[in-house]
Formats: sequence, structure tokens, C-alpha cells
Amino acid sequence: IAGEARVPFVMTDLSSIPLQERDAQARRLAQTEAAHPFDLRVAPLLRAQLLQLDTHDHWLLLTLHHIAGDGWSMAILQREIAALYHQHKTNMPVALAALPLQYADFAAWQCKLPQSPQWVRQLDYWRNRLAGAPTLLALPTDHARPAAQSYRGARMRFALPQELAGQLHALGRDHGATLFMTLLSVFGVLLSRYSAQDDICIGTPVANRRHAEFEGVIGCFVNTLVLRLTLQGNPALTDLLRQVKETSLDAYAHQDLPFERLVDVLQPERDLSPAPLFQVMFALENNAAHTAMLDGLESQPLDIDLPIAKFDLTLTMRAEADRLEGMFEYNTDLFERATMERMIGHFETLLAAAAGKPDTPVAALTMLSAQERRFLLEELNRSQHDFPLERSYAMLFAEQVARHPDRIAAVCMDESLTYQELDRRSTRIARALVAAGAGPDILVGTMGERSLCFLTMMIAIFKAGAAYVPLDIRHPVQRLQDIVSRGWIGLSLVSESSLSQRDALLSGLVP
Repeated sequence: IAGEARVPFVMTDLSSIPLQERDAQARRLAQTEAAHPFDLRVAPLLRAQLLQLDTHDHWLLLTLHHIAGDGWSMAILQREIAALYHQHKTNMPVALAALPLQYADFAAWQCKLPQSPQWVRQLDYWRNRLAGAPTLLALPTDHARPAAQSYRGARMRFALPQELAGQLHALGRDHGATLFMTLLSVFGVLLSRYSAQDDICIGTPVANRRHAEFEGVIGCFVNTLVLRLTLQGNPALTDLLRQVKETSLDAYAHQDLPFERLVDVLQPERDLSPAPLFQVMFALENNAAHTAMLDGLESQPLDIDLPIAKFDLTLTMRAEADRLEGMFEYNTDLFERATMERMIGHFETLLAAAAGKPDTPVAALTMLSAQERRFLLEELNRSQHDFPLERSYAMLFAEQVARHPDRIAAVCMDESLTYQELDRRSTRIARALVAAGAGPDILVGTMGERSLCFLTMMIAIFKAGAAYVPLDIRHPVQRLQDIVSRGWIGLSLVSESSLSQRDALLSGLVP
């Protein structure tokens, strides 16, 4: 009982269900319970349900609305339940620690912040820190971004090798940085590689309980900080780590300004789809802080995967003893599962590269596995092809035109040509070249930018039986005139787009 409100409690017996189906049914009930909304007008914002799988196996589901508590609060709730369970079991009175302050005191203090010098200092810091920051992290997505967020999502878990986890701990210690800072630095490199941006903003949650009086209070104290990382100039990983350390410490020192107020003040361009200021979140959790042992019982936390994603992408790392585990929560409107699998592999490879050679410039850190490198560098570039020597290029092109006349042969910008159209255009030019004397042993100069027109000229020269010499319009006019004046070129073709760029050369060329 909390004041006048009784906590709803439901007990469900699953012991009659076939053994092989109980766990799946329990998980379905847990997911349904977690997704069931609260009525914020009715207290308390806490529900409890006990699932009995058999005589000695129970699942306790505690559902607390985020407006009434955060992750830190859940740890407090678990500890107090453990203490009260001990009291119930031993019939010994247990006095829960008295709270010097209540959540209402924190709320009252926050309401007074806008009138304080502290508010002005923190607001100035965030204005300066985020000035000119990109509003969108342009990660390549598998699907177009919808007009409005649906928050549909999925999760994918992974575990780092124990040896790598130890190396990452050591890397942070060697440079006076925390594990959070180390992992965030490498995650920033990953996002920079994927987005091709060297200025990125990443959100991170902070407990926001800087005063000891609030450490034992259940409530929503958590705040969100925006950490801006700059990878301009291709810094070494160690230099990026120092930058992340400074950025993180400064942000922690200015964590009192609520994120919602920051958005109101900065007024970024709003959109119903991407979240404001950042779209990717990073967090580091300590599992031990969320596990409370009940007297005489073996207990462990239960992970329930909900089909929800608050942001485009959230990476949550968990450190426990010498283990490091991770979880990607991703927006399924944007990303496919296979993309997340590749991203996890790239992240692990980057972590190993950073731990092994932290002085390496970030752009040189290996992200691809040996298999991916072999595929990209060897298999995709295996372009060798044996062409029949008895048939010319013009003959091979004619065969392709006959096989696929209506297929698109070439695309440039918003223009395209089918094989039949390309054949007709090049044939007209070829006839003019032959009439002008083109044929074997004749070199035809060609001037023009890469375009469909230039491609047509090349094919026409081959059809005329001649060879072409490209004249680069970016070269000095004197050099181009010298090539023509030496008599190496018998005829010349100039694309229409190049006429105005080399007027001085036209006297030596025959368009």
C-alpha cells in the first residue's frame, strides 16, 4: 500500500501448461504486461504480477511508469523489496532508511532553476557547445525515413571476447578515461564511418542525482545529455579519447538543465520523424546495480525484448566483472536485421583495432573483417573477362544492341539512353567521320566532360574504324593546341558542352 493507493497485484499460475511451453508463455505475458499503458490520472503508477511456472520457479513482474521512476529507482525498489521480504520471512522488523528529501523537493528545486545564475551558466554552455551542430546524423538506412515516427523497433544482443574486454578496460586506465569514454570514442568512429560525417551528436542518459540526499529517492531524475564529437583532421584514437573525456566531464558539470528545456531554448528545426538534436543514443550500465538478492532465493533479472525503439539507434553496453555485453536497439522502419548484424561486426572489429593500436589515426582503424576485405578488394574487383579477339568492339556493341535494344545502356545525371538510341546516335556521327576521312590509322581527338555525348563520340569513332585521343578540357590551352599542331590527330570531335570552355582551341580543331 502506498498512501491511499493499493498496488495492483495479479498472480498467474502457469504450472498446468506443458513444460516445454511455459517459458514462451511467460515471456508473452511479460511482454504484454510491459506494453500495457497506465492511466496517469490513477495512482499508483506501479503494477505487480507474479507468474508461477512451478513450485520453485516464479517470475515477479514489476511495471513502473517512467514518469514515476528511472533505472536508478528500480534498483532502490528492488533493494527495499528484498528488505521487506526478509522481514516477512523472519518476522523481524526492518526499518527502511528515512529520506531527508522527497521527489517533490527535487521538483520544486528544478522549478526555481530558471531564476538562478546556475541556469544561465548552464544554458550558455549548451548554446555554445551545440552552436552549428548538425541536426541529423545521416546514417545510411535500408528504408526511407517515414513522415512520422512509429517507434517500432527490435533488439540485437552481442558479447565481446573476454580478452578484448580486458584490453578496453586497460586502454581507459592508461589514458585516465572511464570505460564509458573509451567505448563512446570507438562508437563515434563507427558512426562517422557509416555517416561520412566528422561532426556528430550522440545522446546519453545521466542519473542526475548529484546530491546525496536524492540517492535513495524513487522518481524520474534521469536527464539526457548531448555529447558532440569532432573527428575533423583525422585524429589518433588517443586524441579522440582525450576529447571525449573533456566533452563528457564538461557535460556532466552542466547536467541540471532538463533536455526538454534545452530543445525549447535552441529551437532546432523540428520534424515528426527524426528526434531533435540527436538520433543515436549510447549508454553504459552496470548489471550488478540492478540485481538484488532475496533472502534464501536464487534470483536473476529478466530481459524482455519489446518491439519498441525510442531513437534511430541505441547502443547499450553492460559491464559486469570481466565481461562486456552490448545491445543494439534499432528502428525497424529504417534498418533491417542483417544491417545490425554487420554493424555489430564492424563495431567489434573497430574495438579490437583501437585496443591493439590506439595511436592509429581513426580513419586508418580497421572496420572490415578479413572476409569483407577479401570480398570488396578481390571478388568485387575481379573484372577480368576474355573477349573474342576476332571481333572488334563495334561488332560486340552491335551484338548487344541486337540482343537488348530497349534496355538502358547508359545513365548520366537525369538522362539515359537505351542501346538502340545509343546505336542510332553513334551511327550518325560515325558516318560523318568516315565521310571526313576517318578510318584505320587515323587518330580522332575528343574533347568533352564525362557525359552521354562523350560516350556516343567514343562508340562512333570505333564504328568508323579509327582510334580516339582524349583531350582533357582541364589541361592548359597551349598544351592542347600543341598536341593538335604536331599532326598526331587527323580529326577532332568536341562535345557541345565543351565549346565555350576552350574557344581559343577551336581554330585547331574540327568539330
